[in-house]
Amino acid sequence: MRPFLRPRFLSAVALASLLNACHDDSRTAPPASQDPPPADATAAAPFVALYLDEHGNALPHEGPDVGGAGREGKSFYLAVRKDALDERWFLSAYLKQYHPQGGGYSIGTRVVSFRVQNDKLFVFDVDARKQLSDTFDPDVVLEAYPLVDPKKLGDFPDRDRYVAFDPAAGLNRFSTINERAPTYAGRLEVEVSYMQNFHHVTDGIAFEQVFGGFFEAPRPGLSRSKVEPNPFRASGTLAFALRRYREGEGFTPKPLPEQELYFRSPPRLVPNTGVSEQSTIRWNLRPGQGPVTWLISPSFARLQAELYPEYDLVGAVKRGVESWNEAFGFEALRAELAPPETSFADDDVNYFVLDEDVSRSFAFADVRVNPNTGEVRGANVYFGHGLIDLADWFYQDGAAPAASQFAPVGAAARPKRLAWGSLHSEPLCTLSVDAMQRSLAGSVHSSRTKKEQVERFLSHIAAHEVGHTLGLRHNFKGSLVPPSASVMDYVADPAELPAPGPYDADAVRYLYDLSPEPPAQPFCTDEDTALDPDCNREDVGDDPLADHLAPFYERYVGDFARGQLPPESEDIFLSYVVGYYADELLDYVRAAKTSERRLAAWQALFAPLRAPLAPDFVPAKVDRLTGLLLERLIVEEPVTLFHVQTPPPSDPLLTPLLVADLRDLVVDAPALRGVGTRAEAVDTLRALQEPEALAALDDARVALEAALPSLDGPAADVARDLIARIERATAPYFD
Repeated sequence: MRPFLRPRFLSAVALASLLNACHDDSRTAPPASQDPPPADATAAAPFVALYLDEHGNALPHEGPDVGGAGREGKSFYLAVRKDALDERWFLSAYLKQYHPQGGGYSIGTRVVSFRVQNDKLFVFDVDARKQLSDTFDPDVVLEAYPLVDPKKLGDFPDRDRYVAFDPAAGLNRFSTINERAPTYAGRLEVEVSYMQNFHHVTDGIAFEQVFGGFFEAPRPGLSRSKVEPNPFRASGTLAFALRRYREGEGFTPKPLPEQELYFRSPPRLVPNTGVSEQSTIRWNLRPGQGPVTWLISPSFARLQAELYPEYDLVGAVKRGVESWNEAFGFEALRAELAPPETSFADDDVNYFVLDEDVSRSFAFADVRVNPNTGEVRGANVYFGHGLIDLADWFYQDGAAPAASQFAPVGAAARPKRLAWGSLHSEPLCTLSVDAMQRSLAGSVHSSRTKKEQVERFLSHIAAHEVGHTLGLRHNFKGSLVPPSASVMDYVADPAELPAPGPYDADAVRYLYDLSPEPPAQPFCTDEDTALDPDCNREDVGDDPLADHLAPFYERYVGDFARGQLPPESEDIFLSYVVGYYADELLDYVRAAKTSERRLAAWQALFAPLRAPLAPDFVPAKVDRLTGLLLERLIVEEPVTLFHVQTPPPSDPLLTPLLVADLRDLVVDAPALRGVGTRAEAVDTLRALQEPEALAALDDARVALEAALPSLDGPAADVARDLIARIERATAPYFD
């Protein structure tokens, strides 16, 4: 078994994208069936490439796309037929390469038309979403390209019928965008740029822009940039496509249901009303049509041959994709190995991209959506090699690895991602190795072979990400019906659910008008995790508090408090294991529906830390755990999207015990706690703003004052400091 490389870049590029794009029907043709240029291409093609030599001069014209032998790597001007300027086109942008942080994600798509003005070709966003009223219908400019002097076009025979422009000389308004909040965060000034790889795709053309430049501020997210020490410099390859605007025959927008079961289309203004509307996103899929074709990267086959001959990697991905067909009740999806020459950046393919970097241990999905209708017209899935390596490391024939083999990993801060003009992406999902390892550590394994488990694990990830491209959001309550009713859940053991579950079948059938009834199974999604403690990621059982969170928290607290971990791994262990379980239990303390549940959660959290300690517990380690818990108990500033942010409520069962435990920490009669933990307990009692907490502070002050004559040295200094701290906290107490 190959050793598992612990990735250093978890969540480093959560780049899943909900984008505005379109396709002419529900099918995406593979490269073999792409439309060739018309026979009379010079006269008929809406767009023509005019190739250039190394000095920027036009080469002899030999056709719209090939241009003669040896011109595949040449830069070019683009010429657009004058009578096609006013037509609507889909302009899409995909970041194919990006140094030093990688690439492989969609920047976005717009519906555009063109206009010549002031010796420039202007690109306008002309989708139907922005009309305010019958009075105001704004023109939105995306880009402007300088026109090329006709004298520089060489022997191009139809120069009078075309407008030629330099696509490398636009405004190139690159910037970085915060992932969770799409706001401007620094411009990239492009200093060099050229065009390459012009080619025809279905109903249009595609080409690439290679660019390089410098950010106006140091570039964030430098985890992969050891070979690029300059924090201002960046370069990349941006793949563009221009395709005719078409809507799928018979496609109609699907209204949003009451619950957020599905991803929303881009918002659209309803003219003259002052309101906007959205629908679900979905493909134009129905019985009797040809299936959507997914292309699987040949890199899966190469890794299978070179590193993982015991597994059928390609087959596992294919089974995951096509597992949705049973939910649909007809062949809606088909997966096949991509021809080697196919580019994953082309707009007319649906592609499973495999990043062969073993440190990339996450997967995410892009979709390309018609902004006018919500119709999905194309999609990509990014799949990191590290997920294969994780499965190969973890799964064994039969039983799960021992707890000591569980290796929690660190996660880099979320980076900012590249934007081009007004185009930027938004994530659908980033399924990363930190979530996977937590889940797998708590899973119960069957008697399946290692090969079966690894392949089912990969099928689960494929089915999960494809489910997002079909329009389905996460369902974190799927696990309330063990092992889970939904492949869109973060399940305890992905190998137990390699295909859509009952919820998924009902959800997709309702979305695609194959059933009149929405799914009836329990449901919650990402934003619900901050409101509902039963909406947990990676939990287990129909009672996650009792079945999963409490026992595993107790287990990991014991491992740490007994000193059973190597010192160098303790910080990561606390942050990504105990921290996870403590945060989930604290959600129940703050927001459980009954007093009994709140009390049970606090007992699970604090019982292992309460004096007297277990004989084999190390007091200093228990003190560290206690301080971590108190830091998380009262959230003064929201720091996470996935947990309840409100303080514990006033509760007849919970409050007396919580206050008593905090009071005992302040007094610390057994002398087990450090001064930092005791001070944190004072601050927590102050933050609770409860009469019982004020009384506990007064009682703790009296106890410390009574003990002070018997103390000397540092112990007396600590007691006096705590007394002063209590006096400040209680004068006044209530805000």
